[in-house]
Amino acid sequence: MIGIFGLRRADRDAPADAAGMAGAVAEIDPERRYTVATVGDAGAALGIVAHGAAAHRQARSADGNWTAVLAGDIWNIGEVPVAGPAPGSAAELILRIFERGDEAALAAINGQYCAALYDASRHRLILVTDRHASFPVHVWADGGEVRFATQIHTLLGDGAVPRRADSDGLAQIFSLFRTMGATTNIAGVRAVGGAGIWQIGDKAPSERSYWQLRWRAPQGNRRDAAVRLAEALQSAVARQGMANGAKANGGGATLLLSGGVDSRLVLAAGGAHPPTCWTTASFEGARELDVARGVSGLFDAPHRTALIAPGDTLDRHDDAVVESSGLYPASTPIAAFMPEVARNAKLAFTGHGLDYTVRGMYLPYQRVQFGRSAMRLPRLMPLPARPDGAFVLRNLRHGPAIDSVDRFIRPAARRGWWARIEATLDTELEPWLSSDCPANAWDALIVRAVCKHYTFTGMMAVRACMDLAIPAFDNEVVETYLSMPPAWRVERRVAQMALARLSPEAAAYPNANTGRRADLRPWVETAVVLADAAKRRLGIGRMARLPSAAHSHGSWQNTPALYREDPGYRQRFAEIRGRVDGLGFGQLDGDALAGAIDSHLDGSADHTKILRALLSHDAWMRHFGIEAHA
Repeated sequence: MIGIFGLRRADRDAPADAAGMAGAVAEIDPERRYTVATVGDAGAALGIVAHGAAAHRQARSADGNWTAVLAGDIWNIGEVPVAGPAPGSAAELILRIFERGDEAALAAINGQYCAALYDASRHRLILVTDRHASFPVHVWADGGEVRFATQIHTLLGDGAVPRRADSDGLAQIFSLFRTMGATTNIAGVRAVGGAGIWQIGDKAPSERSYWQLRWRAPQGNRRDAAVRLAEALQSAVARQGMANGAKANGGGATLLLSGGVDSRLVLAAGGAHPPTCWTTASFEGARELDVARGVSGLFDAPHRTALIAPGDTLDRHDDAVVESSGLYPASTPIAAFMPEVARNAKLAFTGHGLDYTVRGMYLPYQRVQFGRSAMRLPRLMPLPARPDGAFVLRNLRHGPAIDSVDRFIRPAARRGWWARIEATLDTELEPWLSSDCPANAWDALIVRAVCKHYTFTGMMAVRACMDLAIPAFDNEVVETYLSMPPAWRVERRVAQMALARLSPEAAAYPNANTGRRADLRPWVETAVVLADAAKRRLGIGRMARLPSAAHSHGSWQNTPALYREDPGYRQRFAEIRGRVDGLGFGQLDGDALAGAIDSHLDGSADHTKILRALLSHDAWMRHFGIEAHA
């Protein structure tokens, strides 16, 4: 929920009151004790939502003309080339850059933040995002009247913004579990892109970029890249406050530790300053939990556990939808266990992002079919010389299968539904699809605006409770990633070698996903996983018994069974079924959706992904008061 909000009036002398948006923050959950502050009374008003004190997140120029608010963190304030004495805060740095017209300095900032500035002398509103839009900024503009906010629920607290659904946003969310480019789920509300400067003054609104996402030729070989990655991660966790979290954030730093590789890389990079590690699982004895405890023990790091029963995630579902603006299906396990973590720490580190950057998780990889499952191979699939949006759409690992979605679209809407998505992908990805390495387009769709990727719903749940550090998007780590070609990333070997350099013991420790050493060479690991799967199909080497079908050996619940067997979820889907005709806005087929609910709950079919999207879509409509569609 932390972020910025505010408004700009068409008339510079008109009263500017952001109380409606501030009130929308307070009504969500007063017990979270957010700090909400607003500045301005005429022409424009800016607001900030923060954990703890907000004074250092605001700044005003000596002459009173400029005002700025900033959410997030900038870690290299003293290194950014800006004239005059060293800025005393990140907000002051941003204000100084624009006050002196030195926007080129933005490219030198290493941080995860968003900011809003108002120049009273020119009645100019400026909104800024970091290189990868790790903090979203959403804008509604009607002539000279502008409202903006990090959270769309906050934005709608201002009665001027119509509560109408965006048809393209709806199609993208159900097809991809996310929206693309400037599109959001609210008609007329647009998202500011990564490295974006959005502004309005005496001219129409405009947006420009101060930094471009570009991959480069590799420097050296894979081993050289592994050395650079290990060193970059060490620098990043130190810069972001792992060792001195208590001093910098008013409380201890912690790491959200899974049984996989990404958070393990962050822990290993911390070296002699291990944070307290937190792991969530659905039952004591889960392999994910056992592995995470073992890894934390390698570093003598304190370990804490949050056990979340699968059915208990429903209690936090609607809050998670609000926190993530309804822009993707909610991540309920993370939302359910974060409040307990926040009672014990103020800053959370995560390995989020390393899977889809240095480990190439969403690149167009080759697959091998094994039964009803498709297994990823550590090699890129063959691509056309010039892929287009239609090809990308059919080879994305985002959301449900296209054929599955298609059956729930009204026949008259199907052609336009897919044509618009393909056209948007063509536009968004053109610079990379027409490059020498078109596979980079798959990553570009995520990395140019990470807050739009569907896995970021978990990060929104973290930020709702505490401050967040994501080393994967530290500038030094990203620069290393951008010098790795797609073939290196998809095979994952560079990340393995970096982990081995940081901690040979952690690299040799089992990975919870496979039960095998985390440093197994990718093709060896593939062969081992296939052999294990074959044994299970033959009834050999079965996994340990679970407390119920709704539980999982990982940190996530078994969602298909959870929806079928948990009384709370069954009741929620029964309620949704009763109002399903009003959820489709003329595009989705209510009868088909009702049939999907029935067949999933009676066990005759598996519609987990569609039901997951529908669950969040229904909550979004209820809590955001959506009245119509455009």
